[in-house]
Amino acid sequence: MDLPLYTYDNCKLGDPSSGIRLLSFLHIAPGEPISCALQEIPTLASATYHCLSYTWGDPFGRDDKHCSDTANPAKSPPDQDREQQQPESSAEEKLWAPTLIIDGKSALPIGRNLYDALVHISVMPSQRAKLSAIWIDAVCIDQSNDAEIGCQIKMMHAIYAGASSVVIWLGPDISIPTGSDPAKLRVVAATVRAQLGNKAVAGSASWDLFLAELHDGEVVERREDLAAIQQIEADAWRAVGELASREYWQRLWVWQEVIAARKEPVVVCGLEELAWEDLRLASHARIVFPGAKLGHGEVLLRRGMRTRNFPYQMAWWRDQYRARGTDWLRQKFGRLVLSGNRNAFVCGDERDKIFAHAGLCGRTELAAWDYARPFEELYVHWWCEIMQRVQEVNFLTFVEDAGARKLRPQMKNDARHVELPSWVPDLRCCLEPPSMWDFFQGSESFDISRDLEGKFPSGYQKSTANGLEVVPERRQLRMWGYRFDAVRMCGESTDEAQRLKAVPKLVALFAAMVRSISNVSEGIPHSGDGENLPEPPSTAGNPYGTVDGACDAVWTSMALLADTDADPSFPIPEEHKKRAMLWMCHAMAYGSILGAGNAYTREQDQILQELGDVGGEELRTMIAQYACAHRTRLQGESAAEPIEQQDTQGPSSAFSWQPGVGSVGMAALASGDWGLLRMRVFLTVEGWVGKGPESMAPGDELWIVPGAKIAFVLRRMGQVFSYVGHAYVHGMMGGKASHRFRGLDMEEIVLN
Repeated sequence: MDLPLYTYDNCKLGDPSSGIRLLSFLHIAPGEPISCALQEIPTLASATYHCLSYTWGDPFGRDDKHCSDTANPAKSPPDQDREQQQPESSAEEKLWAPTLIIDGKSALPIGRNLYDALVHISVMPSQRAKLSAIWIDAVCIDQSNDAEIGCQIKMMHAIYAGASSVVIWLGPDISIPTGSDPAKLRVVAATVRAQLGNKAVAGSASWDLFLAELHDGEVVERREDLAAIQQIEADAWRAVGELASREYWQRLWVWQEVIAARKEPVVVCGLEELAWEDLRLASHARIVFPGAKLGHGEVLLRRGMRTRNFPYQMAWWRDQYRARGTDWLRQKFGRLVLSGNRNAFVCGDERDKIFAHAGLCGRTELAAWDYARPFEELYVHWWCEIMQRVQEVNFLTFVEDAGARKLRPQMKNDARHVELPSWVPDLRCCLEPPSMWDFFQGSESFDISRDLEGKFPSGYQKSTANGLEVVPERRQLRMWGYRFDAVRMCGESTDEAQRLKAVPKLVALFAAMVRSISNVSEGIPHSGDGENLPEPPSTAGNPYGTVDGACDAVWTSMALLADTDADPSFPIPEEHKKRAMLWMCHAMAYGSILGAGNAYTREQDQILQELGDVGGEELRTMIAQYACAHRTRLQGESAAEPIEQQDTQGPSSAFSWQPGVGSVGMAALASGDWGLLRMRVFLTVEGWVGKGPESMAPGDELWIVPGAKIAFVLRRMGQVFSYVGHAYVHGMMGGKASHRFRGLDMEEIVLN
C-alpha cells in the first residue's frame, strides 16, 4: 500500500534544544517495512532510552548499489550455541527499498545499513528489548529542518551520555571460511590477555603503556618470547584487521558517540556481540604484533586518508575523558579539529568538521550552529576567532598543501567550487603535509626564529604585541617578518616520482649542490623549472662549505618526517643518511625496473653522466645495484643474497639495504609515505637546502616571522602574498638565522 512521506508534523519538538524524539519498534521482519512509533521526550532525564551508533553509508565503504544483499542476517555464520533462529529472506528483498512505517500512517525511507542493524538486533535476545526506546539520529532528528539539526547537534554528547547503553553496529559479519570474524577476534583477545597476565587487565593504563613500550622496539626479545601471541594464525589477525578497519571507525560523529557513552559500548557485528575491551585489546595487539604471517602488502593505505583510526585509539580518548572530563577535552578542541581527528575521520557535511567536536569539548559558545550557514563563512569566522584569540603564528602550519585538496572525500557542497583564503585551513581536506611545528614542538633547536626580536618600523602603531592582525572584512591576515631567500629549484614529490618513474629534478638539485662546492662552473640541466633563476653560488658562497656538508643537508631534508627518528637537532645519523640515499637510489632505479625509458629517465641519466667527475660514478653504481636487487624481489626471488653480496663491492656497502623495508623506500613510492607526501626537497638561490610543501615552486619566497618556529613559504601576488606552506631549512634552525636580521626593520606581510 502507498503511504504519504512522514513529515514530523505530528511529533514536533517543543524545545529542540532540550527535548528529543524516541523510537519504539513494533514489528521487524526481513524484506518488509518496519513498523514503529515516534514520540517526543521533553528532557533527557524524563525517559530511559538507548542509542544506536552506526554509519549512514555502507559499513564496508562500498557504494550503496553494492550492498543490496547485506540485509539478510542468515548470511552470518551458524552458531551451535545461538538460541535465536536466523531470520529468513527472499530474493525480492534485494530490490526493495528499506522503509519505516511510522504510527501506521506514513512512510520514511532509511538507509540500508540502518535497516540491517534493526533486523539483526531484533533477533538478538540480549539486545532486542532496547528497540522499545531507542534514539537514532537519522530518524529522531528532522533532517529537513536546519534549525532543529543545529539545536540537536549541540545536544549530541549529552544524548549519548544520558543513554542507558550505546549499541555499536559494525555491519553484517562477512566471515572467512574457517569461522566468523568476531569469533576469531575473541580468540586473539583471549590469547593476548592470557599471555600478558595482569598487563592486560581490562581498562588499565598499564596495558597501553606495556604495548607502547614493545612497539618502540626496545624489548624485541620479550616480544619474541610471547610464543602464544606469535603463533596466532594469520586468519585471526586478518579478522581483527577487517573489523577494526570497518567504515564505522572512519565516521567523524562516532568519535563523540563512543567517548560520551556512560557505560562501555556494546559492539554488534552480524548476530555476534563483542565486548568493547576485547575489540580494544585485539585491535591494539594487531598494531604491536603485526605477525610474520601478515605481509606488509596487506596493510592498506587509502589515498586522501593518511591515518587509520582503530578502536584502541578511540578507547584511549574515552579513558581520558572519563578520568579528566570536559575541561581537559576543551583544551584539545583546536588540535582535534586541525590535526588530531582531521585525517582519521570523514563526514558528509563540511560544517561537521567543527560541529562534531564542539559539544563534547564544551565549546557551546561557538556562534551560529546553523546548517543554513555556508561552510566557508563558518570556516573563516572560526579561524579568524582563533587567530585573534590565541595570537599564535605557528597555527599557520595547520594549513594543508593545495595538493591535498585534489584528493579530499566528496562532500555536500562540492558543486559550488568554493575557494577559501590561502591562510585558512580547508578542513574538508587531510592535513598534508603534517605540521612540523606540532611534530617537533618539544625541540628547542627546531626553532628558526629563536633569539630573533623583530624590529617594527619607526612610527608603526601595532594593535597586538606581535603585530599579528586579522582583517575579517577583507579576509586577510597581516603579520611582520623578514624575507630570507627565494626558491631556485625543487625536487619531485612522492606522487611525481611515482608517476614519472624518475626523479630528474631531485638529481639535478643534488648535482647542483655537488657542482657548486666542487667549483664546477657549468650549469646542470634541471627540467626547466629554474632556468631563469641565478645559478647557485660557487664554493666560497655555498652555505655548507663541503660536499659532505651539502650531502648531509640533502639527506637530512629527505629523511625529515619520512623517518620519525630523524631529529635535525643532532648530526644526522648514518642510518638516516642510508635511508635517504636508498630512497633516492630506488626512485632513480624505478624507471629502469619497469623498463620506462621515457624523457625523464633519459634526462636523469644525462645529469648523472655529466656528474661523473664529481662522484656520479659511485651514484650510478649504487643505482644499478639497487635496480638489480629490486628486479630480483619483483620476480619473487629472495633479495637477501644480492644485497649481502653488495657489502663486498666497495663504497656502496654503506647503502646495502633490504629493498622496500622501512619508512623510506619502495613503500614510500608505492603508497605515499605520510612524511614525504605533499613535500619536496628544495634549493634556494643562496644555496640553502630544505624540505617544503608540494605546491612550492621556483620563485616562491622564504620568510622568517618572529615567534614562528618554522619558515613560511609565500608567493608574491602584487602587493600581497598567498600562503603556500611551511618549510624546514637545513642549517638555519635553532636560531642560526637571527644574526642576519639583527637591527633591521621587519616588513609587513599581507596574506590573501
